[in-house]
Amino acid sequence: MNKLTLFLLIGLSAAGITLLQHKRVHAHSTRNQLLKAEINEVGSTVADLERQRDNRAALLEQTQADLRFRREQLAAERATSNEPKSGAAAESDNGWRDDVPYVRLAKDHLTRISLTPFAWDPANRRQLSAAATALLGLNAEEASAVNAAIDKLSQDYLQLELSNARPATPANHKEEGKASSFKISALPVDGSQLKDALVESLKAALGKTRTDLIMHHGRDSFWRQFADFGQGEKWITMWERTNPEGAEEVKVYVSYKNGAYSFTLPKNAQDPNATLARHLLERARGGY
Repeated sequence: MNKLTLFLLIGLSAAGITLLQHKRVHAHSTRNQLLKAEINEVGSTVADLERQRDNRAALLEQTQADLRFRREQLAAERATSNEPKSGAAAESDNGWRDDVPYVRLAKDHLTRISLTPFAWDPANRRQLSAAATALLGLNAEEASAVNAAIDKLSQDYLQLELSNARPATPANHKEEGKASSFKISALPVDGSQLKDALVESLKAALGKTRTDLIMHHGRDSFWRQFADFGQGEKWITMWERTNPEGAEEVKVYVSYKNGAYSFTLPKNAQDPNATLARHLLERARGGY
C-alpha cells in the first residue's frame, strides 16, 4: 500500500512538472511572438522615416537647384537692364500691366507730374507726404533725416514770422465777423539763410538730384508758408464768425505782393499757414 501510494505521488509530481514546463514554454512563445511583432513594427517605422528623409533630401536639392537657376536669371536680367537702350526699348519698359502693382517711370518725368509734397504727422509736425516719400525712394533713415529738416525749417520760420508780425488794418474783403489782421515784413536775409540750411540738410541726406526734386515740388508750399523764403511781405487777416450750421469758424485770408489765397479753420487745419494763423489769433484775442 505504501509503495502504491509512493508511485502515485511520483506520477502526479511528474505530471505537474510537465504541465508547468508546458505553460512556461507557451508563455515564452507568446512573448517571442509579441517581440517579433514589435520589431517588425519598428522596422516598418524606420523604413518610413528613411523614405521621408530621402524625399525631403530630394526636394531640398530641387529647391536649391531652382534657386540657383533664379539667381542666374536675375543676374542676367540686371546685366541686360544696365545696358543702354534705344528710345523704343526704353518706352516699352513703361508699359502698363494689370498683374503688377507698379509701373516704371523715367526719372525725367518726375518734375512733370503733380504731387502734394508735404503733410502733417500725428504730432502736427511738417513732413514729406507718403506719395513724395515713395516717389523719391526714401528708406527709413533718409525719410527721418528729411522730415527732421523740414520740421526744423517750419518751426524756425514760424518763430521768425511771429517775432516780425505787427497788427495791421484789416483789408476790406466784405466778410462778416470780428476781424483782426497782421503784417509780416519781408525777411530776405533770414529767409535765405533758412532756405540754405534746408538745402544743405537735404543734400547731406539725399544728394543733389532728390533735393532738387523736393525743392521743385515744394515751390507752392514754400510760397504759401514762407512767402518764398521771406522775399516779400505777408498779410494775414482773420474773421471770427458762425457758419450757417451754427459752428464757430475763422476765415483766413493770406496775401502776398504777387498773389493771395484763403482757408477756413478748423476745416483746413493742415494748411501751411494754419499754425501761424492760430498763434496770431490768440495774440489778437489777448489784445495784441
